[in-house]
Amino acid sequence: MKIVLTFLLCLLVISVTAAQEAKKPLTNADVIEMSKAGLPERTIVLAIQKGPTSFDTSPQALIQLKNQGVSPTVLDAMLQPGSATATSSQTASAVRQNDNLNPLASGSNPPASSAGGIYLVDGSQRTPMKYSSTDARSNSMLGAVVNPFHKTRFRAALTGNHAQLRTKNTAPIFEAWIEADANPSDVIVIVRLKAKSETREIETLRAGITGSSSGFRKEDCLPVTLEEITSTASTNRKLYRVKLVNPLVPGEYALVYLSGMFYDFGVDSN
Repeated sequence: MKIVLTFLLCLLVISVTAAQEAKKPLTNADVIEMSKAGLPERTIVLAIQKGPTSFDTSPQALIQLKNQGVSPTVLDAMLQPGSATATSSQTASAVRQNDNLNPLASGSNPPASSAGGIYLVDGSQRTPMKYSSTDARSNSMLGAVVNPFHKTRFRAALTGNHAQLRTKNTAPIFEAWIEADANPSDVIVIVRLKAKSETREIETLRAGITGSSSGFRKEDCLPVTLEEITSTASTNRKLYRVKLVNPLVPGEYALVYLSGMFYDFGVDSN
């Protein structure tokens, strides 16, 4: 009986081990499928944390994921599998302890934090930025019934009529880690947001009988210059410094990363 029990126990251990080894890694397609099925963000993030994973996190793949409805929170978890439980306060604390000022002052590179690692540089102060999730808004689609040339306009809306991150500097500088093989001007844009009573909004898509167009309007985008500072072979990323061509007027703004992650900030009167 002891020999039989030992044999059965060995079989059980071998079966469990084989099942763990045969577990299929989570892929981009799996994440898209879970998102389209309506699974909560938290459930998808937990699945990513449990692994194993085999994600393609190139800029093109991230854009495709975003267009397929994958939320910024899930994209962030995909960029940092196994560590997505870290809170934003822990991340900010770690960044401040290791990198308080200019990333080149100490001769080392700042850590590539969530979704590219975006920082606002205001004089000697260097602040890690947090992205905000957006809701989709639109004007009435019933206008098309009365007027066939009516255009439905879709907007991305951020909660609250002002950003928590504020500056009085009309020419703040931004630093961002971007994939080495990406065109930085395709990855980052700074836009002006329209503040309303409870939201800040920007138009992202227009559709009508004559066709549709997506993306930000030209008048909402601010001209910038992007200067490569350094690169890291270990992470295959480059650090860029983003400067505004013209000074900002007081108002609400956002640095948009990969067309879907809004790092919002506000400029106050000096």
